[in-house]
Parts: sequence; structure tokens; C-alpha cells
Amino acid sequence: ELGLSGTQTAFATLAEQIPDSEIDNPKWTNVQAAINGVLGDRLAADGNRLAISMRRIPTAESSGKPANHLVLFIHGLCMSEAGWAGKAHEQLVSDLQNSGHQVEYLRYNSGKHISENGAALSALLDQAVNKEGIGRISLVGHSMGGLIIRSALGHSSSTSWSSKVHSAVYLGS
Repeated sequence: ELGLSGTQTAFATLAEQIPDSEIDNPKWTNVQAAINGVLGDRLAADGNRLAISMRRIPTAESSGKPANHLVLFIHGLCMSEAGWAGKAHEQLVSDLQNSGHQVEYLRYNSGKHISENGAALSALLDQAVNKEGIGRISLVGHSMGGLIIRSALGHSSSTSWSSKVHSAVYLGS
């Protein structure tokens, strides 16, 4: 416990040193993701601003272009949306967007419990369906991302989004 307390104190001090304008800088994305994967539950409990809040990150091409079919990529433990990279993935995203799909990534605190992230994803997707009129959803999860999809589906009994799921893909989950 003493080691974790010291680490928490160090991260609290680090968070204070980062200017507000830099806290969401893409350079920090992978560092924050790794820190959150290890201590994210504690960072969130302490209100540390290094704790990642769950949110959808649209691709530059999808930004501001609502579509009927949302394709959401969900990363694994200690990762961020930057983990979805490479020519094959970029080609897939391009093909999906050219077919009229809205492609986005989920950024979340992978240090929180899977069930907590699943409940938050369920609420986020319910909001997307109800406020944005999304008619179909495809979910692609890598590793822990797939477990969060399964958890979200388990939390969806009283929501409308699960009936909109067209497909769920699990990669190494």
C-alpha cells in the first residue's frame, strides 16, 4: 500500500505541473493510457486530472458528419485509440467512411473495473441512439475492449441501444 500511495502522490504532483492547455495533448494520450491502465481506478477516485473520462473520439473525416451506422473501435488495457494504427486499419476506416459509416474510437480509463466501464459504455451508447438518431451500431473491441463490449451488453437490458447492434467483433478478448 505504501508503494501505491507514493505513486499516487507522484502522479498528483505530475498532474499539477501539466498546464491545462496540454492535458489533452495527443503526446500525452499513450502515457495517460498506460498510467490509467495501472492506477486508473485510484486516479479517478482521487479526482486526479490524469484520470481519463470515457468519451467517443471521432475520426477527422467523421467529425461533425452524423451517419445512421456507428462503428466504434474500443482499445485494450493500458492502450488508447492510437493503438488502432497501420495501413490495414486506415484502409478499413476509409472503406467504412466511404460506405457512409460514422467511425469513432472509445477513449476510456482501462484501470477501472470492466463492469464499471461496461455500464458507462452502455449509458454512452444509449445517449448516442436517443440524441443522435443512430440506427445501427457495430462494435470492435481489442482485448479488454471486447470484455467491455460484453459488459455493456449485459447492462443494456433497460436501454434502447442494444437492439441497434448490427455486429460485435472481439479481437483477442
